[in-house]
Amino acid sequence: IFFRNMGQHHSTGGSIPTDNFISGTLILTIHAACDLPNTAIHCGGFCESLQDKTDPYVRVMVNGKKGPRTRTIPNDLNPQWEEKLIVHLLGEVKSIDLQIKDDNAMQGAGFVAMTSLTPEFFANHDKISKMWLPLYMQKVAADDMVKSAESDTAKLSISAKFKPSDELTSTECPYSAYPQRAGCGVRLYHDAHMIKLPDVYTAAGLYQAGDLWNDIYDSFANAQKVIYITGWSIWPELKLKRLPLEEDHETLGELLVRKANEGVCVRLLIWDDATSFDLGFYKSDGLMATHDEESVKYFKDTKVMIEIVPCSSAGFRHNLDGVTSITSKLAANLGESANFTHHQKTIVVDEAAEYGEAQKVVAYVGGLDICDGRYDNPDHPLFPTLDTEHKGDYHQCCILGTDEKYGPREPWHDIHSKVEGPGARDVIHNFEMRWKRQVRGARRNQLFNWSDPAILPAADDVVPANRSWSVQMFRSIDYRSAIQVLDVEKGCEEAYIYHIRRAQKFIYMENQYFLGSSTHWAIFDDKKNNIPCKHRVPYEIAMRIVRAIRDGQRFMVYIVIPMYSEGEAHTGVLQGILFWQSQTVKMMYALVGKAIEEHGPKGAHPTDYLLFCCPGKREPGDPPEIPEGVTLLPKQELLLKTRRHQIYVHSKMALFDDELVLIGSCNINQRSMDGARDTEIAVACVEDAHTMEKTGGNLPQGQVSGFRLSLWAEHLGTFEHIFKAPHTLQCAQRVRAMAEANWAAFVADECQALPHGHLMKYPYRVDAQGGVTAAVEYFPDLEDVKAYVLGTRCPVALELMTT
Repeated sequence: IFFRNMGQHHSTGGSIPTDNFISGTLILTIHAACDLPNTAIHCGGFCESLQDKTDPYVRVMVNGKKGPRTRTIPNDLNPQWEEKLIVHLLGEVKSIDLQIKDDNAMQGAGFVAMTSLTPEFFANHDKISKMWLPLYMQKVAADDMVKSAESDTAKLSISAKFKPSDELTSTECPYSAYPQRAGCGVRLYHDAHMIKLPDVYTAAGLYQAGDLWNDIYDSFANAQKVIYITGWSIWPELKLKRLPLEEDHETLGELLVRKANEGVCVRLLIWDDATSFDLGFYKSDGLMATHDEESVKYFKDTKVMIEIVPCSSAGFRHNLDGVTSITSKLAANLGESANFTHHQKTIVVDEAAEYGEAQKVVAYVGGLDICDGRYDNPDHPLFPTLDTEHKGDYHQCCILGTDEKYGPREPWHDIHSKVEGPGARDVIHNFEMRWKRQVRGARRNQLFNWSDPAILPAADDVVPANRSWSVQMFRSIDYRSAIQVLDVEKGCEEAYIYHIRRAQKFIYMENQYFLGSSTHWAIFDDKKNNIPCKHRVPYEIAMRIVRAIRDGQRFMVYIVIPMYSEGEAHTGVLQGILFWQSQTVKMMYALVGKAIEEHGPKGAHPTDYLLFCCPGKREPGDPPEIPEGVTLLPKQELLLKTRRHQIYVHSKMALFDDELVLIGSCNINQRSMDGARDTEIAVACVEDAHTMEKTGGNLPQGQVSGFRLSLWAEHLGTFEHIFKAPHTLQCAQRVRAMAEANWAAFVADECQALPHGHLMKYPYRVDAQGGVTAAVEYFPDLEDVKAYVLGTRCPVALELMTT
């Protein structure tokens, strides 16, 4: 039975047994409704003449929690939606209700009618074609549905199918605006500049790590036709190449102007920080110091065409759903044009092809903006490079007001990729869709002519089969930021959910933020405590572990995050983010702890399945002599003695089973996953010759594996054979022991180098039941300002910004 017969099955309510664990995706197509009741307000007189009718939309409710919804169709009692909804189901499913609501701006969403589906359907993995369901005019509990009044004529037309998670074998996510592209080339990078690391071997031999900013410089320098750049920030004074030190390397601005003068079509699409401005007689760098106004001024009267554009995403609208606080509503509306950012980081450039004279197209996609503070290498020095590689590019945003002559600098860890072939063409499409939506006037159509015979036709721009990858692009974006987007595109969240569910053995993640799934937090309340951070990624990770425990399988998740977000950790915004993060982590460990308690194995600990880490650096040495007359901040003087600092993780990467890596600009927070807040982009890359299918279910040993092992060589300072089996309990416990030893050295009174690279266990204490407390109350060197590890809740007005 797929649909509940309200009059016959009210005794059971159609609920499934408590031990029936469902993991899969329900794909609902909402076709139409007919003969809906008119619930619009009638006020007589002028209002009566408007013939106001119901403004219906359909909301899916799973176990009483809000799921996806259709668009609103105004003034229509017979609406035609023809809209597909993706409903992710995970755990015990008691009820699935389809509620039709009236999207009334004056009163808020009002109930119109509903029908329900029975979860017994999922046991059969069935599907149905288009059919009409009766609608009921009273919203009651599922097991009381028999009491509600069935309409004689009102009906809802839908079709549906269900896809269990254990049938997700393809590396292509089906819920994306872009298909997976074959015939691509991929190169993977960690950090802006590469140095020698411990040797790592793949099935093809010694792994060769990429050197990102040197490669980008060479790509720019050799471009003949086109350079497209999207960014949160660029810095014209940036030097991509810095070695050897004795050479005078040109800046990014000089390089782009030179290429534009050579006839290259150079187009820059950069976020406009609303808090920055340049009035001539007075200017402000803005809260985020993105150099947007400085960049416009630099490229004025050159052939480089730069556009700085605000992000006017419609996220404020989404934040109002279920929120009753007037303060929160005001903050959401005020934040419409100032809260959100264009966060995509892409470069498109033409490059010499392997054969012939025509140029191929490549795209760089990832977490690194080409701006100040990003240049670093896997050693992440604090002090030695202040007068060499980092001279003129000192960055320290965790302790404000430090003297750049003495440090410490803020180390920066990031991840990026280079894509060739059809995948790069999708990145071009994204750039041009955004340009045509956001650029005004004659410049809107001043883009590169891709019919130029000097560029390979798209059909011919593929890599040889012996080095072929399959690449799929995902975005978070809405109709305000790109043409051809009907409403909201949430591809980044869908990509994470899909690949988390299809992972077989382990997940390794690095991200600048880790907060979400707020509807599952202990503190969440739909009416009184509706925290706008509802994306599913953390919950999906926890429940993937739960599914493995229930099935008696090994599964391991490693998550690397910064010790705290960039900024001063004691301030309200950062404490708020840390609070959301701790609520997320508590929710995840509670689910894992409960699964261990109910399903074993005996003696297992939650950190045997889920481990949070953060990197840090400590450089032993004597503090420098400070000349007379130089006064440093007390906090800088303290850091010169303790000689330690977090390594700031800015990565946005997830790696699954050493088979597929997802790299982009999207953080694990609502801003990035929402689709109607920050604009984001990501690519999922799988090497065709090295997949789980081709290895018979064993972990592949191709470039994705080599990339992870190279990252671990950076983080742990070595390569050990056990690292090739990261899903095993032995590997999980070895990494945890190394991370715990590093933390002990980091917080020790005596200044000492960390014994195993940089990776430290995050300062959470997790008990056997999954309870989470702080291992230390405050972050090291921040005890005096009370920078709490678990954070403190920020004011309601900051919820939209901090989630």
